[in-house]
Amino acid sequence: MAALMFTTCMLFWSTPLHRIGPKIASFRKAAKYYKQDLADAFLALNHRFVNNLVGESEDVYSFCDPCSDQSDENQIASNELNFTARQNMLLGTAWIALFMGDWDRGEESLNTLAKPEAAFRSSLGRSAFYFLSAMFAVALLRQGGRNRKRYSTFRRNFRRIRELAQRCPTTFFPMQLMMEAEDAARAGKFDDATNKYALTMKVASKDPAFHCEGLAAVRLGQTLDFECRNAIEAREAYVKARTIYEAWGANVVVDRLNNLIAEIEASR
Repeated sequence: MAALMFTTCMLFWSTPLHRIGPKIASFRKAAKYYKQDLADAFLALNHRFVNNLVGESEDVYSFCDPCSDQSDENQIASNELNFTARQNMLLGTAWIALFMGDWDRGEESLNTLAKPEAAFRSSLGRSAFYFLSAMFAVALLRQGGRNRKRYSTFRRNFRRIRELAQRCPTTFFPMQLMMEAEDAARAGKFDDATNKYALTMKVASKDPAFHCEGLAAVRLGQTLDFECRNAIEAREAYVKARTIYEAWGANVVVDRLNNLIAEIEASR
């Protein structure tokens, strides 16, 4: 049963955003549609938050309370479920921050979570936390300075992702490669990093869960652009990323990539 629920979650996470909104119009419908218990259904609602990337909102974090539009009949009575909702709203904020490259805000959101291993009943929620936490930590380390606590956070969650990849390589191996690429870039090994990003894109294209392909394309472009000063290949990576996010429907991210491409073209 657990394996079936996990597979269902994986399929849901790979659904294009423009098809997700109608499916998760309410908490109760999401739980019924995916035949999960009510706590796990909040994981599905994370996509409602990330769906803000599709619109034209000035504040992509302005998602609403997932329970605000429920009737009295569907209101959540359990404090435990309300706690789960809080955890997943914070996780949803972190997902948006990841796609927007807003590392500080993402890290702040995750730091608000108390005992995340206990908070997320679903293995999907915990693995998402490990991945996001590692990404924010290493991205901020790349910006300069040494931070022993942040590096410890990265190594700890990187190790957890590797363990998950051994059990389920189809889903988690792209995340492991992404971590390896980020760590190489942090250490100044940019050739190794760009190769890892390219490999991540290739492997992740076979399984769109967690959207590692687009993320790797963006980070490849940024590494080539800002670290390697290779504008031509950086533009190619940005264009590839734009194609991926256009197919996903994440218009806000597409606009961000268009600006990066325009800056390269203007500098020629």
